[in-house]
Amino acid sequence: MEIRDILNFLPQLLSAAVSVWVSIVAWQRRRVPGATPLAWMAFSEAVWSLANIGQLVSAEITNKLFWDNAQFFGAVFAPLACLGFALEYNASRTTRLGFPWKILSVASILVLGFIWSDSLHGLFRSTPRILPAQPAGALVYEPGAAYEVYTIYAYSLIAFASLLLLVNMINGSRIYRPRVGLLLAGMLIPWLPGVIDQTGLLAVKLYQYTPLTFGVSNLLIAWTLFRYRLLEII
Repeated sequence: MEIRDILNFLPQLLSAAVSVWVSIVAWQRRRVPGATPLAWMAFSEAVWSLANIGQLVSAEITNKLFWDNAQFFGAVFAPLACLGFALEYNASRTTRLGFPWKILSVASILVLGFIWSDSLHGLFRSTPRILPAQPAGALVYEPGAAYEVYTIYAYSLIAFASLLLLVNMINGSRIYRPRVGLLLAGMLIPWLPGVIDQTGLLAVKLYQYTPLTFGVSNLLIAWTLFRYRLLEII
C-alpha cells in the first residue's frame, strides 16, 4: 500500500474521530434524555467508518467479508439509536405514544446475527467477489432477499425518527425550529446516499461514501448541541 492510498483514508479516519468525540461528549451527559441514544448513534457510525477502512485495505475476500459484516454493526444499530434519540427528544409526545423503542434492539440483534451467518445461507449477499481497484480490490455482491429486508427495517426507523423531529419542528415555537431543523439535517445527511441509490437515479453507488458523511453529520449535531445547548434544553 502506497502513501497516497493511506492518505485516501484520512477523511474516513477524521470522520470516525469526530464520531467518537460526539459519542464521548453525549455519554458524559447520559442522564439527560436523548444523550444515551445519541452516544450510541455516533459510536455506531465510528465503528462503521473504521470497519469500512478495514474492508477496503483487506486483500482476501474472507477478510473483506469479515469487515463488511463489521460495518453492519453501525448500519443496524445507528438507525435504532437515531429513533431512540428522536423519541426521547420528543418526550412530551412519546409519553402518549408509549413506544418502547429499546425492544427493537432484539430485532436489530437478530438482523445482525443473520448478516454474520450469511456464509451458511447466502440470503444476504449473492456471488460476492473482488474487482480490481486500489488499494486492495473492491468487494462487490448482489443484494439478496435478506438485504432488502434489512433496508426496509433500517430506513423505516430513520423515516419514523425524521417524522417525529419534523412534527416537533413544525409544532414547536419559532425560536426552536431552526435548532430542530439543524438536528434533523445532521441526522439525515448519512442516509441520503442510500436513499439516492434506492431510487436508481445515479449509476454511482453513493452508499460507498456514506462513512465520509458521518464527520459532517456529527459536527453539525455537535455544533447544535453546544451552540444551542441542545441536551440542556431537553
